[in-house]
Formats: sequence, structure tokens, C-alpha cells
Amino acid sequence: METLVIRLEDVEKAVTQKDCVKVQELAFTCHGNKKSAVAPNSWLSVEKNRGVLKLLAGFAELGDQDALAMKVVTSFLDNPSRFRLPNVLGTIVLMDPQTSFPIAIIDGVSVTALRTGGGGGVATKYLARSSSNSVGIIGSGNTALFTFLAVREVLPKIDRVRVYSRSPDRRESFAKKARELSGLEIVTDDNPQASISDADVIITGTTSKEPILFDKWIRDGVHINAMGFKAEIEPSLLARAKVVGDSVETATTDGKSSVALKAGALTSIYGDLGEVVTQQKSGRLSDEEITVFDSSGLAVQDAVMALHVYNRAREMGLGIKVDFQAGIERYLV
Repeated sequence: METLVIRLEDVEKAVTQKDCVKVQELAFTCHGNKKSAVAPNSWLSVEKNRGVLKLLAGFAELGDQDALAMKVVTSFLDNPSRFRLPNVLGTIVLMDPQTSFPIAIIDGVSVTALRTGGGGGVATKYLARSSSNSVGIIGSGNTALFTFLAVREVLPKIDRVRVYSRSPDRRESFAKKARELSGLEIVTDDNPQASISDADVIITGTTSKEPILFDKWIRDGVHINAMGFKAEIEPSLLARAKVVGDSVETATTDGKSSVALKAGALTSIYGDLGEVVTQQKSGRLSDEEITVFDSSGLAVQDAVMALHVYNRAREMGLGIKVDFQAGIERYLV
């Protein structure tokens, strides 16, 4: 049996941002209908090299073709400055759901960026005001960028975008790339409050170990896609908001909500995005409501996305076929 190696450039050719929102809506529908299984997220700290490693594994029942995948994703903070690599790297193994044979090895950098952004787009579709036309961004990495691009897919009236990052060079680089990909003017700011002060939709995508978005800054009616590390949102802000996690379990044990729960600012969250997508729970109920999508990432998102990438790559003749486990029959006992 052959394994298809799908490189970053193959993923970029095979998938559009619009695809990602649709695929992620399918993933959350599957999760909401209890047609998925995910292992608890597992973390390994590599303090010597300022890095963390995260393991995710998930299964999705999709009818004709189910999805089974495992991903290792890392964040090593010195990568951009020391090695000219993104701080986030990753690899996905997509398996035959009947046998677990590895049918594809897929670049995880592109898939993670696309599926994370797509999840933020789905959340925005169901939780933001449909009239929203302004976005404020805190963070200048791929998480922030791809979430912004997905938000624009579901909110076509967006015409005002501002971004803050601690690094002037990174925020200018982000603005240039976001401008090229979206066709919108992107204003850069040297303080975070300026970037979000009049935003209808706020995106946080940082690796901050302390809050960078504060309760007193947030006006009624805002939707927040909290996509970064779990400390980035002030706990009292979550207490004011309707908080929807990618899953309740993940949000309350590994997300921004877990910090608020430990601080005593929060006792529970409203629900998970799959419940909203499948209409088991309502989304936004009024223009005054503050909504927060607490995203830590679900393995079912990776599994469904990886299967979509695999199918598109095969249709388009992309990737490299390798006989990855030639001779495996010798290990039959």
C-alpha cells in the first residue's frame, strides 16, 4: 500500500480559504452530532529550547468516508529569529479508518493555519453580528492572519482592519501580507487598545503568558475570536460574555476559559461550537451580547481537514507516492 506525502506547496494548491470554512463547519457539525472521537490534548514542554509540543488525535464519522488522523504541532519561540522558521511547525498522519494504515503524511503548518482560521470563520458566522464591518487584530502570526482571512469570507462587509503586535517589524509585515491577500487596507497600531477600540470583531492570536485583551476595553455587541495561548484574555471579560468553546471540555481544561475558571471569574461556559452549528443551542441572541469563541483546537478539525486535503491532492495529482511500509507483511504473526 502506498502513502501519499503532501507537502506545504501541495496543500496551498489544493485548498482555498473558502473551502476551509465549509470543511470546518462540517467538522463542527460532526462534533455537535456526537459523530466524532477525540483524545485529550497532550502537551510536552521543552523549556531548554523555549518550545512546547502538542499531540492531537481524532476520528470523524462522515458517512461514505470517515477520517482518522493524528497531529503533532509545536511552538518554538526562537525559530523565526534564530533559524528562519515559523515558530509553529507540525505534521499530520492521515490513516485508513478501517486499518490505521498511514495513507498520507501531510504538512501540518499549512493545515493547522487553514483549519484554525476556518474554525474562527465558522464561529464568526454564528456568533458575530451580520452587519459587522470592522476587525481589530492582536497578534501577527499565521493564527491571526488565517483567522482574519476566514472572517472576511463570512463577513463580506468588512472594510476596516487594524492590527497590533509588540514587534513593529512583524506588524508591518503582517499588514503587508494581509493587504495582499484580502485587498483591504490594514492600519497598524503601536498599542493594542487602539486596534480594537471600534472593532465589531476582535481576533487574538498570541503566545502571551499574560492578558493582552482587557475587560474595560470591550464594548457591547463585540464578537471575539480568542485563538491564541490561554492566558491572553482577562478572566473578568469572559465572565461578561457568552463563551462558546471548540468543545466545552477543551475550553475548560486547556483554553482561555480554564484560566478564568481557576481565577474564580467563571463557573461554566455556554456550550461548544458544534452545538451552535447544529442548532442544539442558539448563537447570538441580541446586538448587545458579547460573544467569545474560545479556541484551543480539536483533533476532529485536523482529521476532517486532512481528509479533504488528501482527496483534493489525489484529484489534482499532487503529492509524492511512497511505499512507506514496504515489507510490512513480514511482521504478521
